[in-house]
Amino acid sequence: LVSGQQSSDLWTRGSLDAFYTKHGAGLEWMKNMSVDLPSRRGGCWVAGQLLYYLLQPKVSVEEVLRAEKTRMGWDKMQHPVAAFHVRHGDRAQRGHQGSNIQLEDFIKQLTVVDPAVKDILLMTEDEAVVQDAEHNFPGYRFYVTQIQPRKNDDINRLMKEGKLDPEKEMLNALVNLYLAVDCDYFLGHLSSSWGRLVLLLSYGKYGCFPVHDAMGSTWKSRWGFSSCTTEEFAKEAGAFSCGA
Repeated sequence: LVSGQQSSDLWTRGSLDAFYTKHGAGLEWMKNMSVDLPSRRGGCWVAGQLLYYLLQPKVSVEEVLRAEKTRMGWDKMQHPVAAFHVRHGDRAQRGHQGSNIQLEDFIKQLTVVDPAVKDILLMTEDEAVVQDAEHNFPGYRFYVTQIQPRKNDDINRLMKEGKLDPEKEMLNALVNLYLAVDCDYFLGHLSSSWGRLVLLLSYGKYGCFPVHDAMGSTWKSRWGFSSCTTEEFAKEAGAFSCGA
C-alpha cells in the first residue's frame, strides 16, 4: 500500500487521512484478517498493541523519564493517582470544544470519581494552570514536568520562531504520556486526540482502559484511529475497564 507514496508526506495528518480513504487502510485489513483476536477485542485492541510496541522509549528518552520521575518523587507517591489533561493553549484561543475547562472543574469532578485521591499528574500547556494548582489547592499534590517552559500560544509557530525547543517539546509530550498511562484515573475531554491517545496506549499496555471521566464530552464525534472507529472505541472502553 505504501509504494509510490512520498516519504516526506506519508506521516502528515492530511496525507494519512487521504491514505486511509484511498486504500481502506485499517478497516479493510481488519475485515480480511485470518488471525483470531481475543474475545470481544477488536480494532482498538490492535491499535493499542501497535501503539505500545511503537512507543517503547529508547535509551535517551528513558533517561529523561527517569530523571523527571526522580525530580518529582513519582515513585514515592501514594496510589491511586489521577491524570488531568487541562487543555488550554492555542486550542482555547480558537474556541475549540473542551478547551476552556478550568482546573477547579477537574478537582470537583475528581471528588465524584474518587474523593480519596490527592496525587495528580497535571498535564497542560498553560503555566497559569500550574500556578493555580500550586496556590489554590493546598490539599492536593500536583506532579508537573519541567522539561520545557509552558507558553500559552501556538506551539508550532513558537518552534519555528526558535522560542521553543522541538526536541524538548517532544520529550515533554512523551514523558507526560508515559506517566499518564500509569495513572489509575484519567480526566480529560474526548475532543482532544491527546486524551484518546492516553486511553488507547493504556489499553495496549495493560489490556484495559483506566477509569476515566470525559469532563462532559461524549463518544459521539467523527474521530477515529483507522481500524479503531469511534463506535469501537466506546464499546471496548466500556467493556474493558481497569477498575472493573
